[in-house]
Amino acid sequence: MENKDHAETDEQKREVVEQLLRLWRRLPDRRFGQLLATSMPAYPNPDIYYEGDYALIARMEALVSDAAQAPEVPELGLHDVFFFGCWSKDRIGHYLYPRHGSSVLGRAEDPCGPLDGTYCVFPSAVREPQNRGRLVHRDHWTVLAFWDRTADQRYGSNAAFLAKGTHDFVVMCEIARRHFPTVWARITASEPMLHAVDD
Repeated sequence: MENKDHAETDEQKREVVEQLLRLWRRLPDRRFGQLLATSMPAYPNPDIYYEGDYALIARMEALVSDAAQAPEVPELGLHDVFFFGCWSKDRIGHYLYPRHGSSVLGRAEDPCGPLDGTYCVFPSAVREPQNRGRLVHRDHWTVLAFWDRTADQRYGSNAAFLAKGTHDFVVMCEIARRHFPTVWARITASEPMLHAVDD
């Protein structure tokens, strides 16, 4: 004879996972959702119970809500989006990276010419303020450039996200967040990215 309490628990587990499945399917970019919800499995299995399930449901609901409000982002190929700067605190050095970050591209491959500090905003009142993103359009590319000392703490340290095409500030921030989630999270951990122009 089946234990009633055990049966109810199994049913509750299945309901939880089914709810996760419904939320997971609503994410427009499931891979991005998985990166943010770090405890989310590649695909929820109704036969497996995940600890912290209700907290995960709340996190997934927040992801779905955020995704509904996120701007539309164009499809970009591997060679259509890059990050220039320090990849991490363990990988100091300002280089140009494709989105997977596994290889470093040479400076000669910069699609918008020299990037090291070239496009950052130069305000008169504050020296190299962090996370004040300057938007530049050049040769059918968009550059979001800013001073960045979240990896290399020296003044003069800067970073930029590049995307093929003409994009506004909001879309560029979303492109950076989707294609370089770890880098974006580090850069914006202490303060958000703000749109800035020269004084």
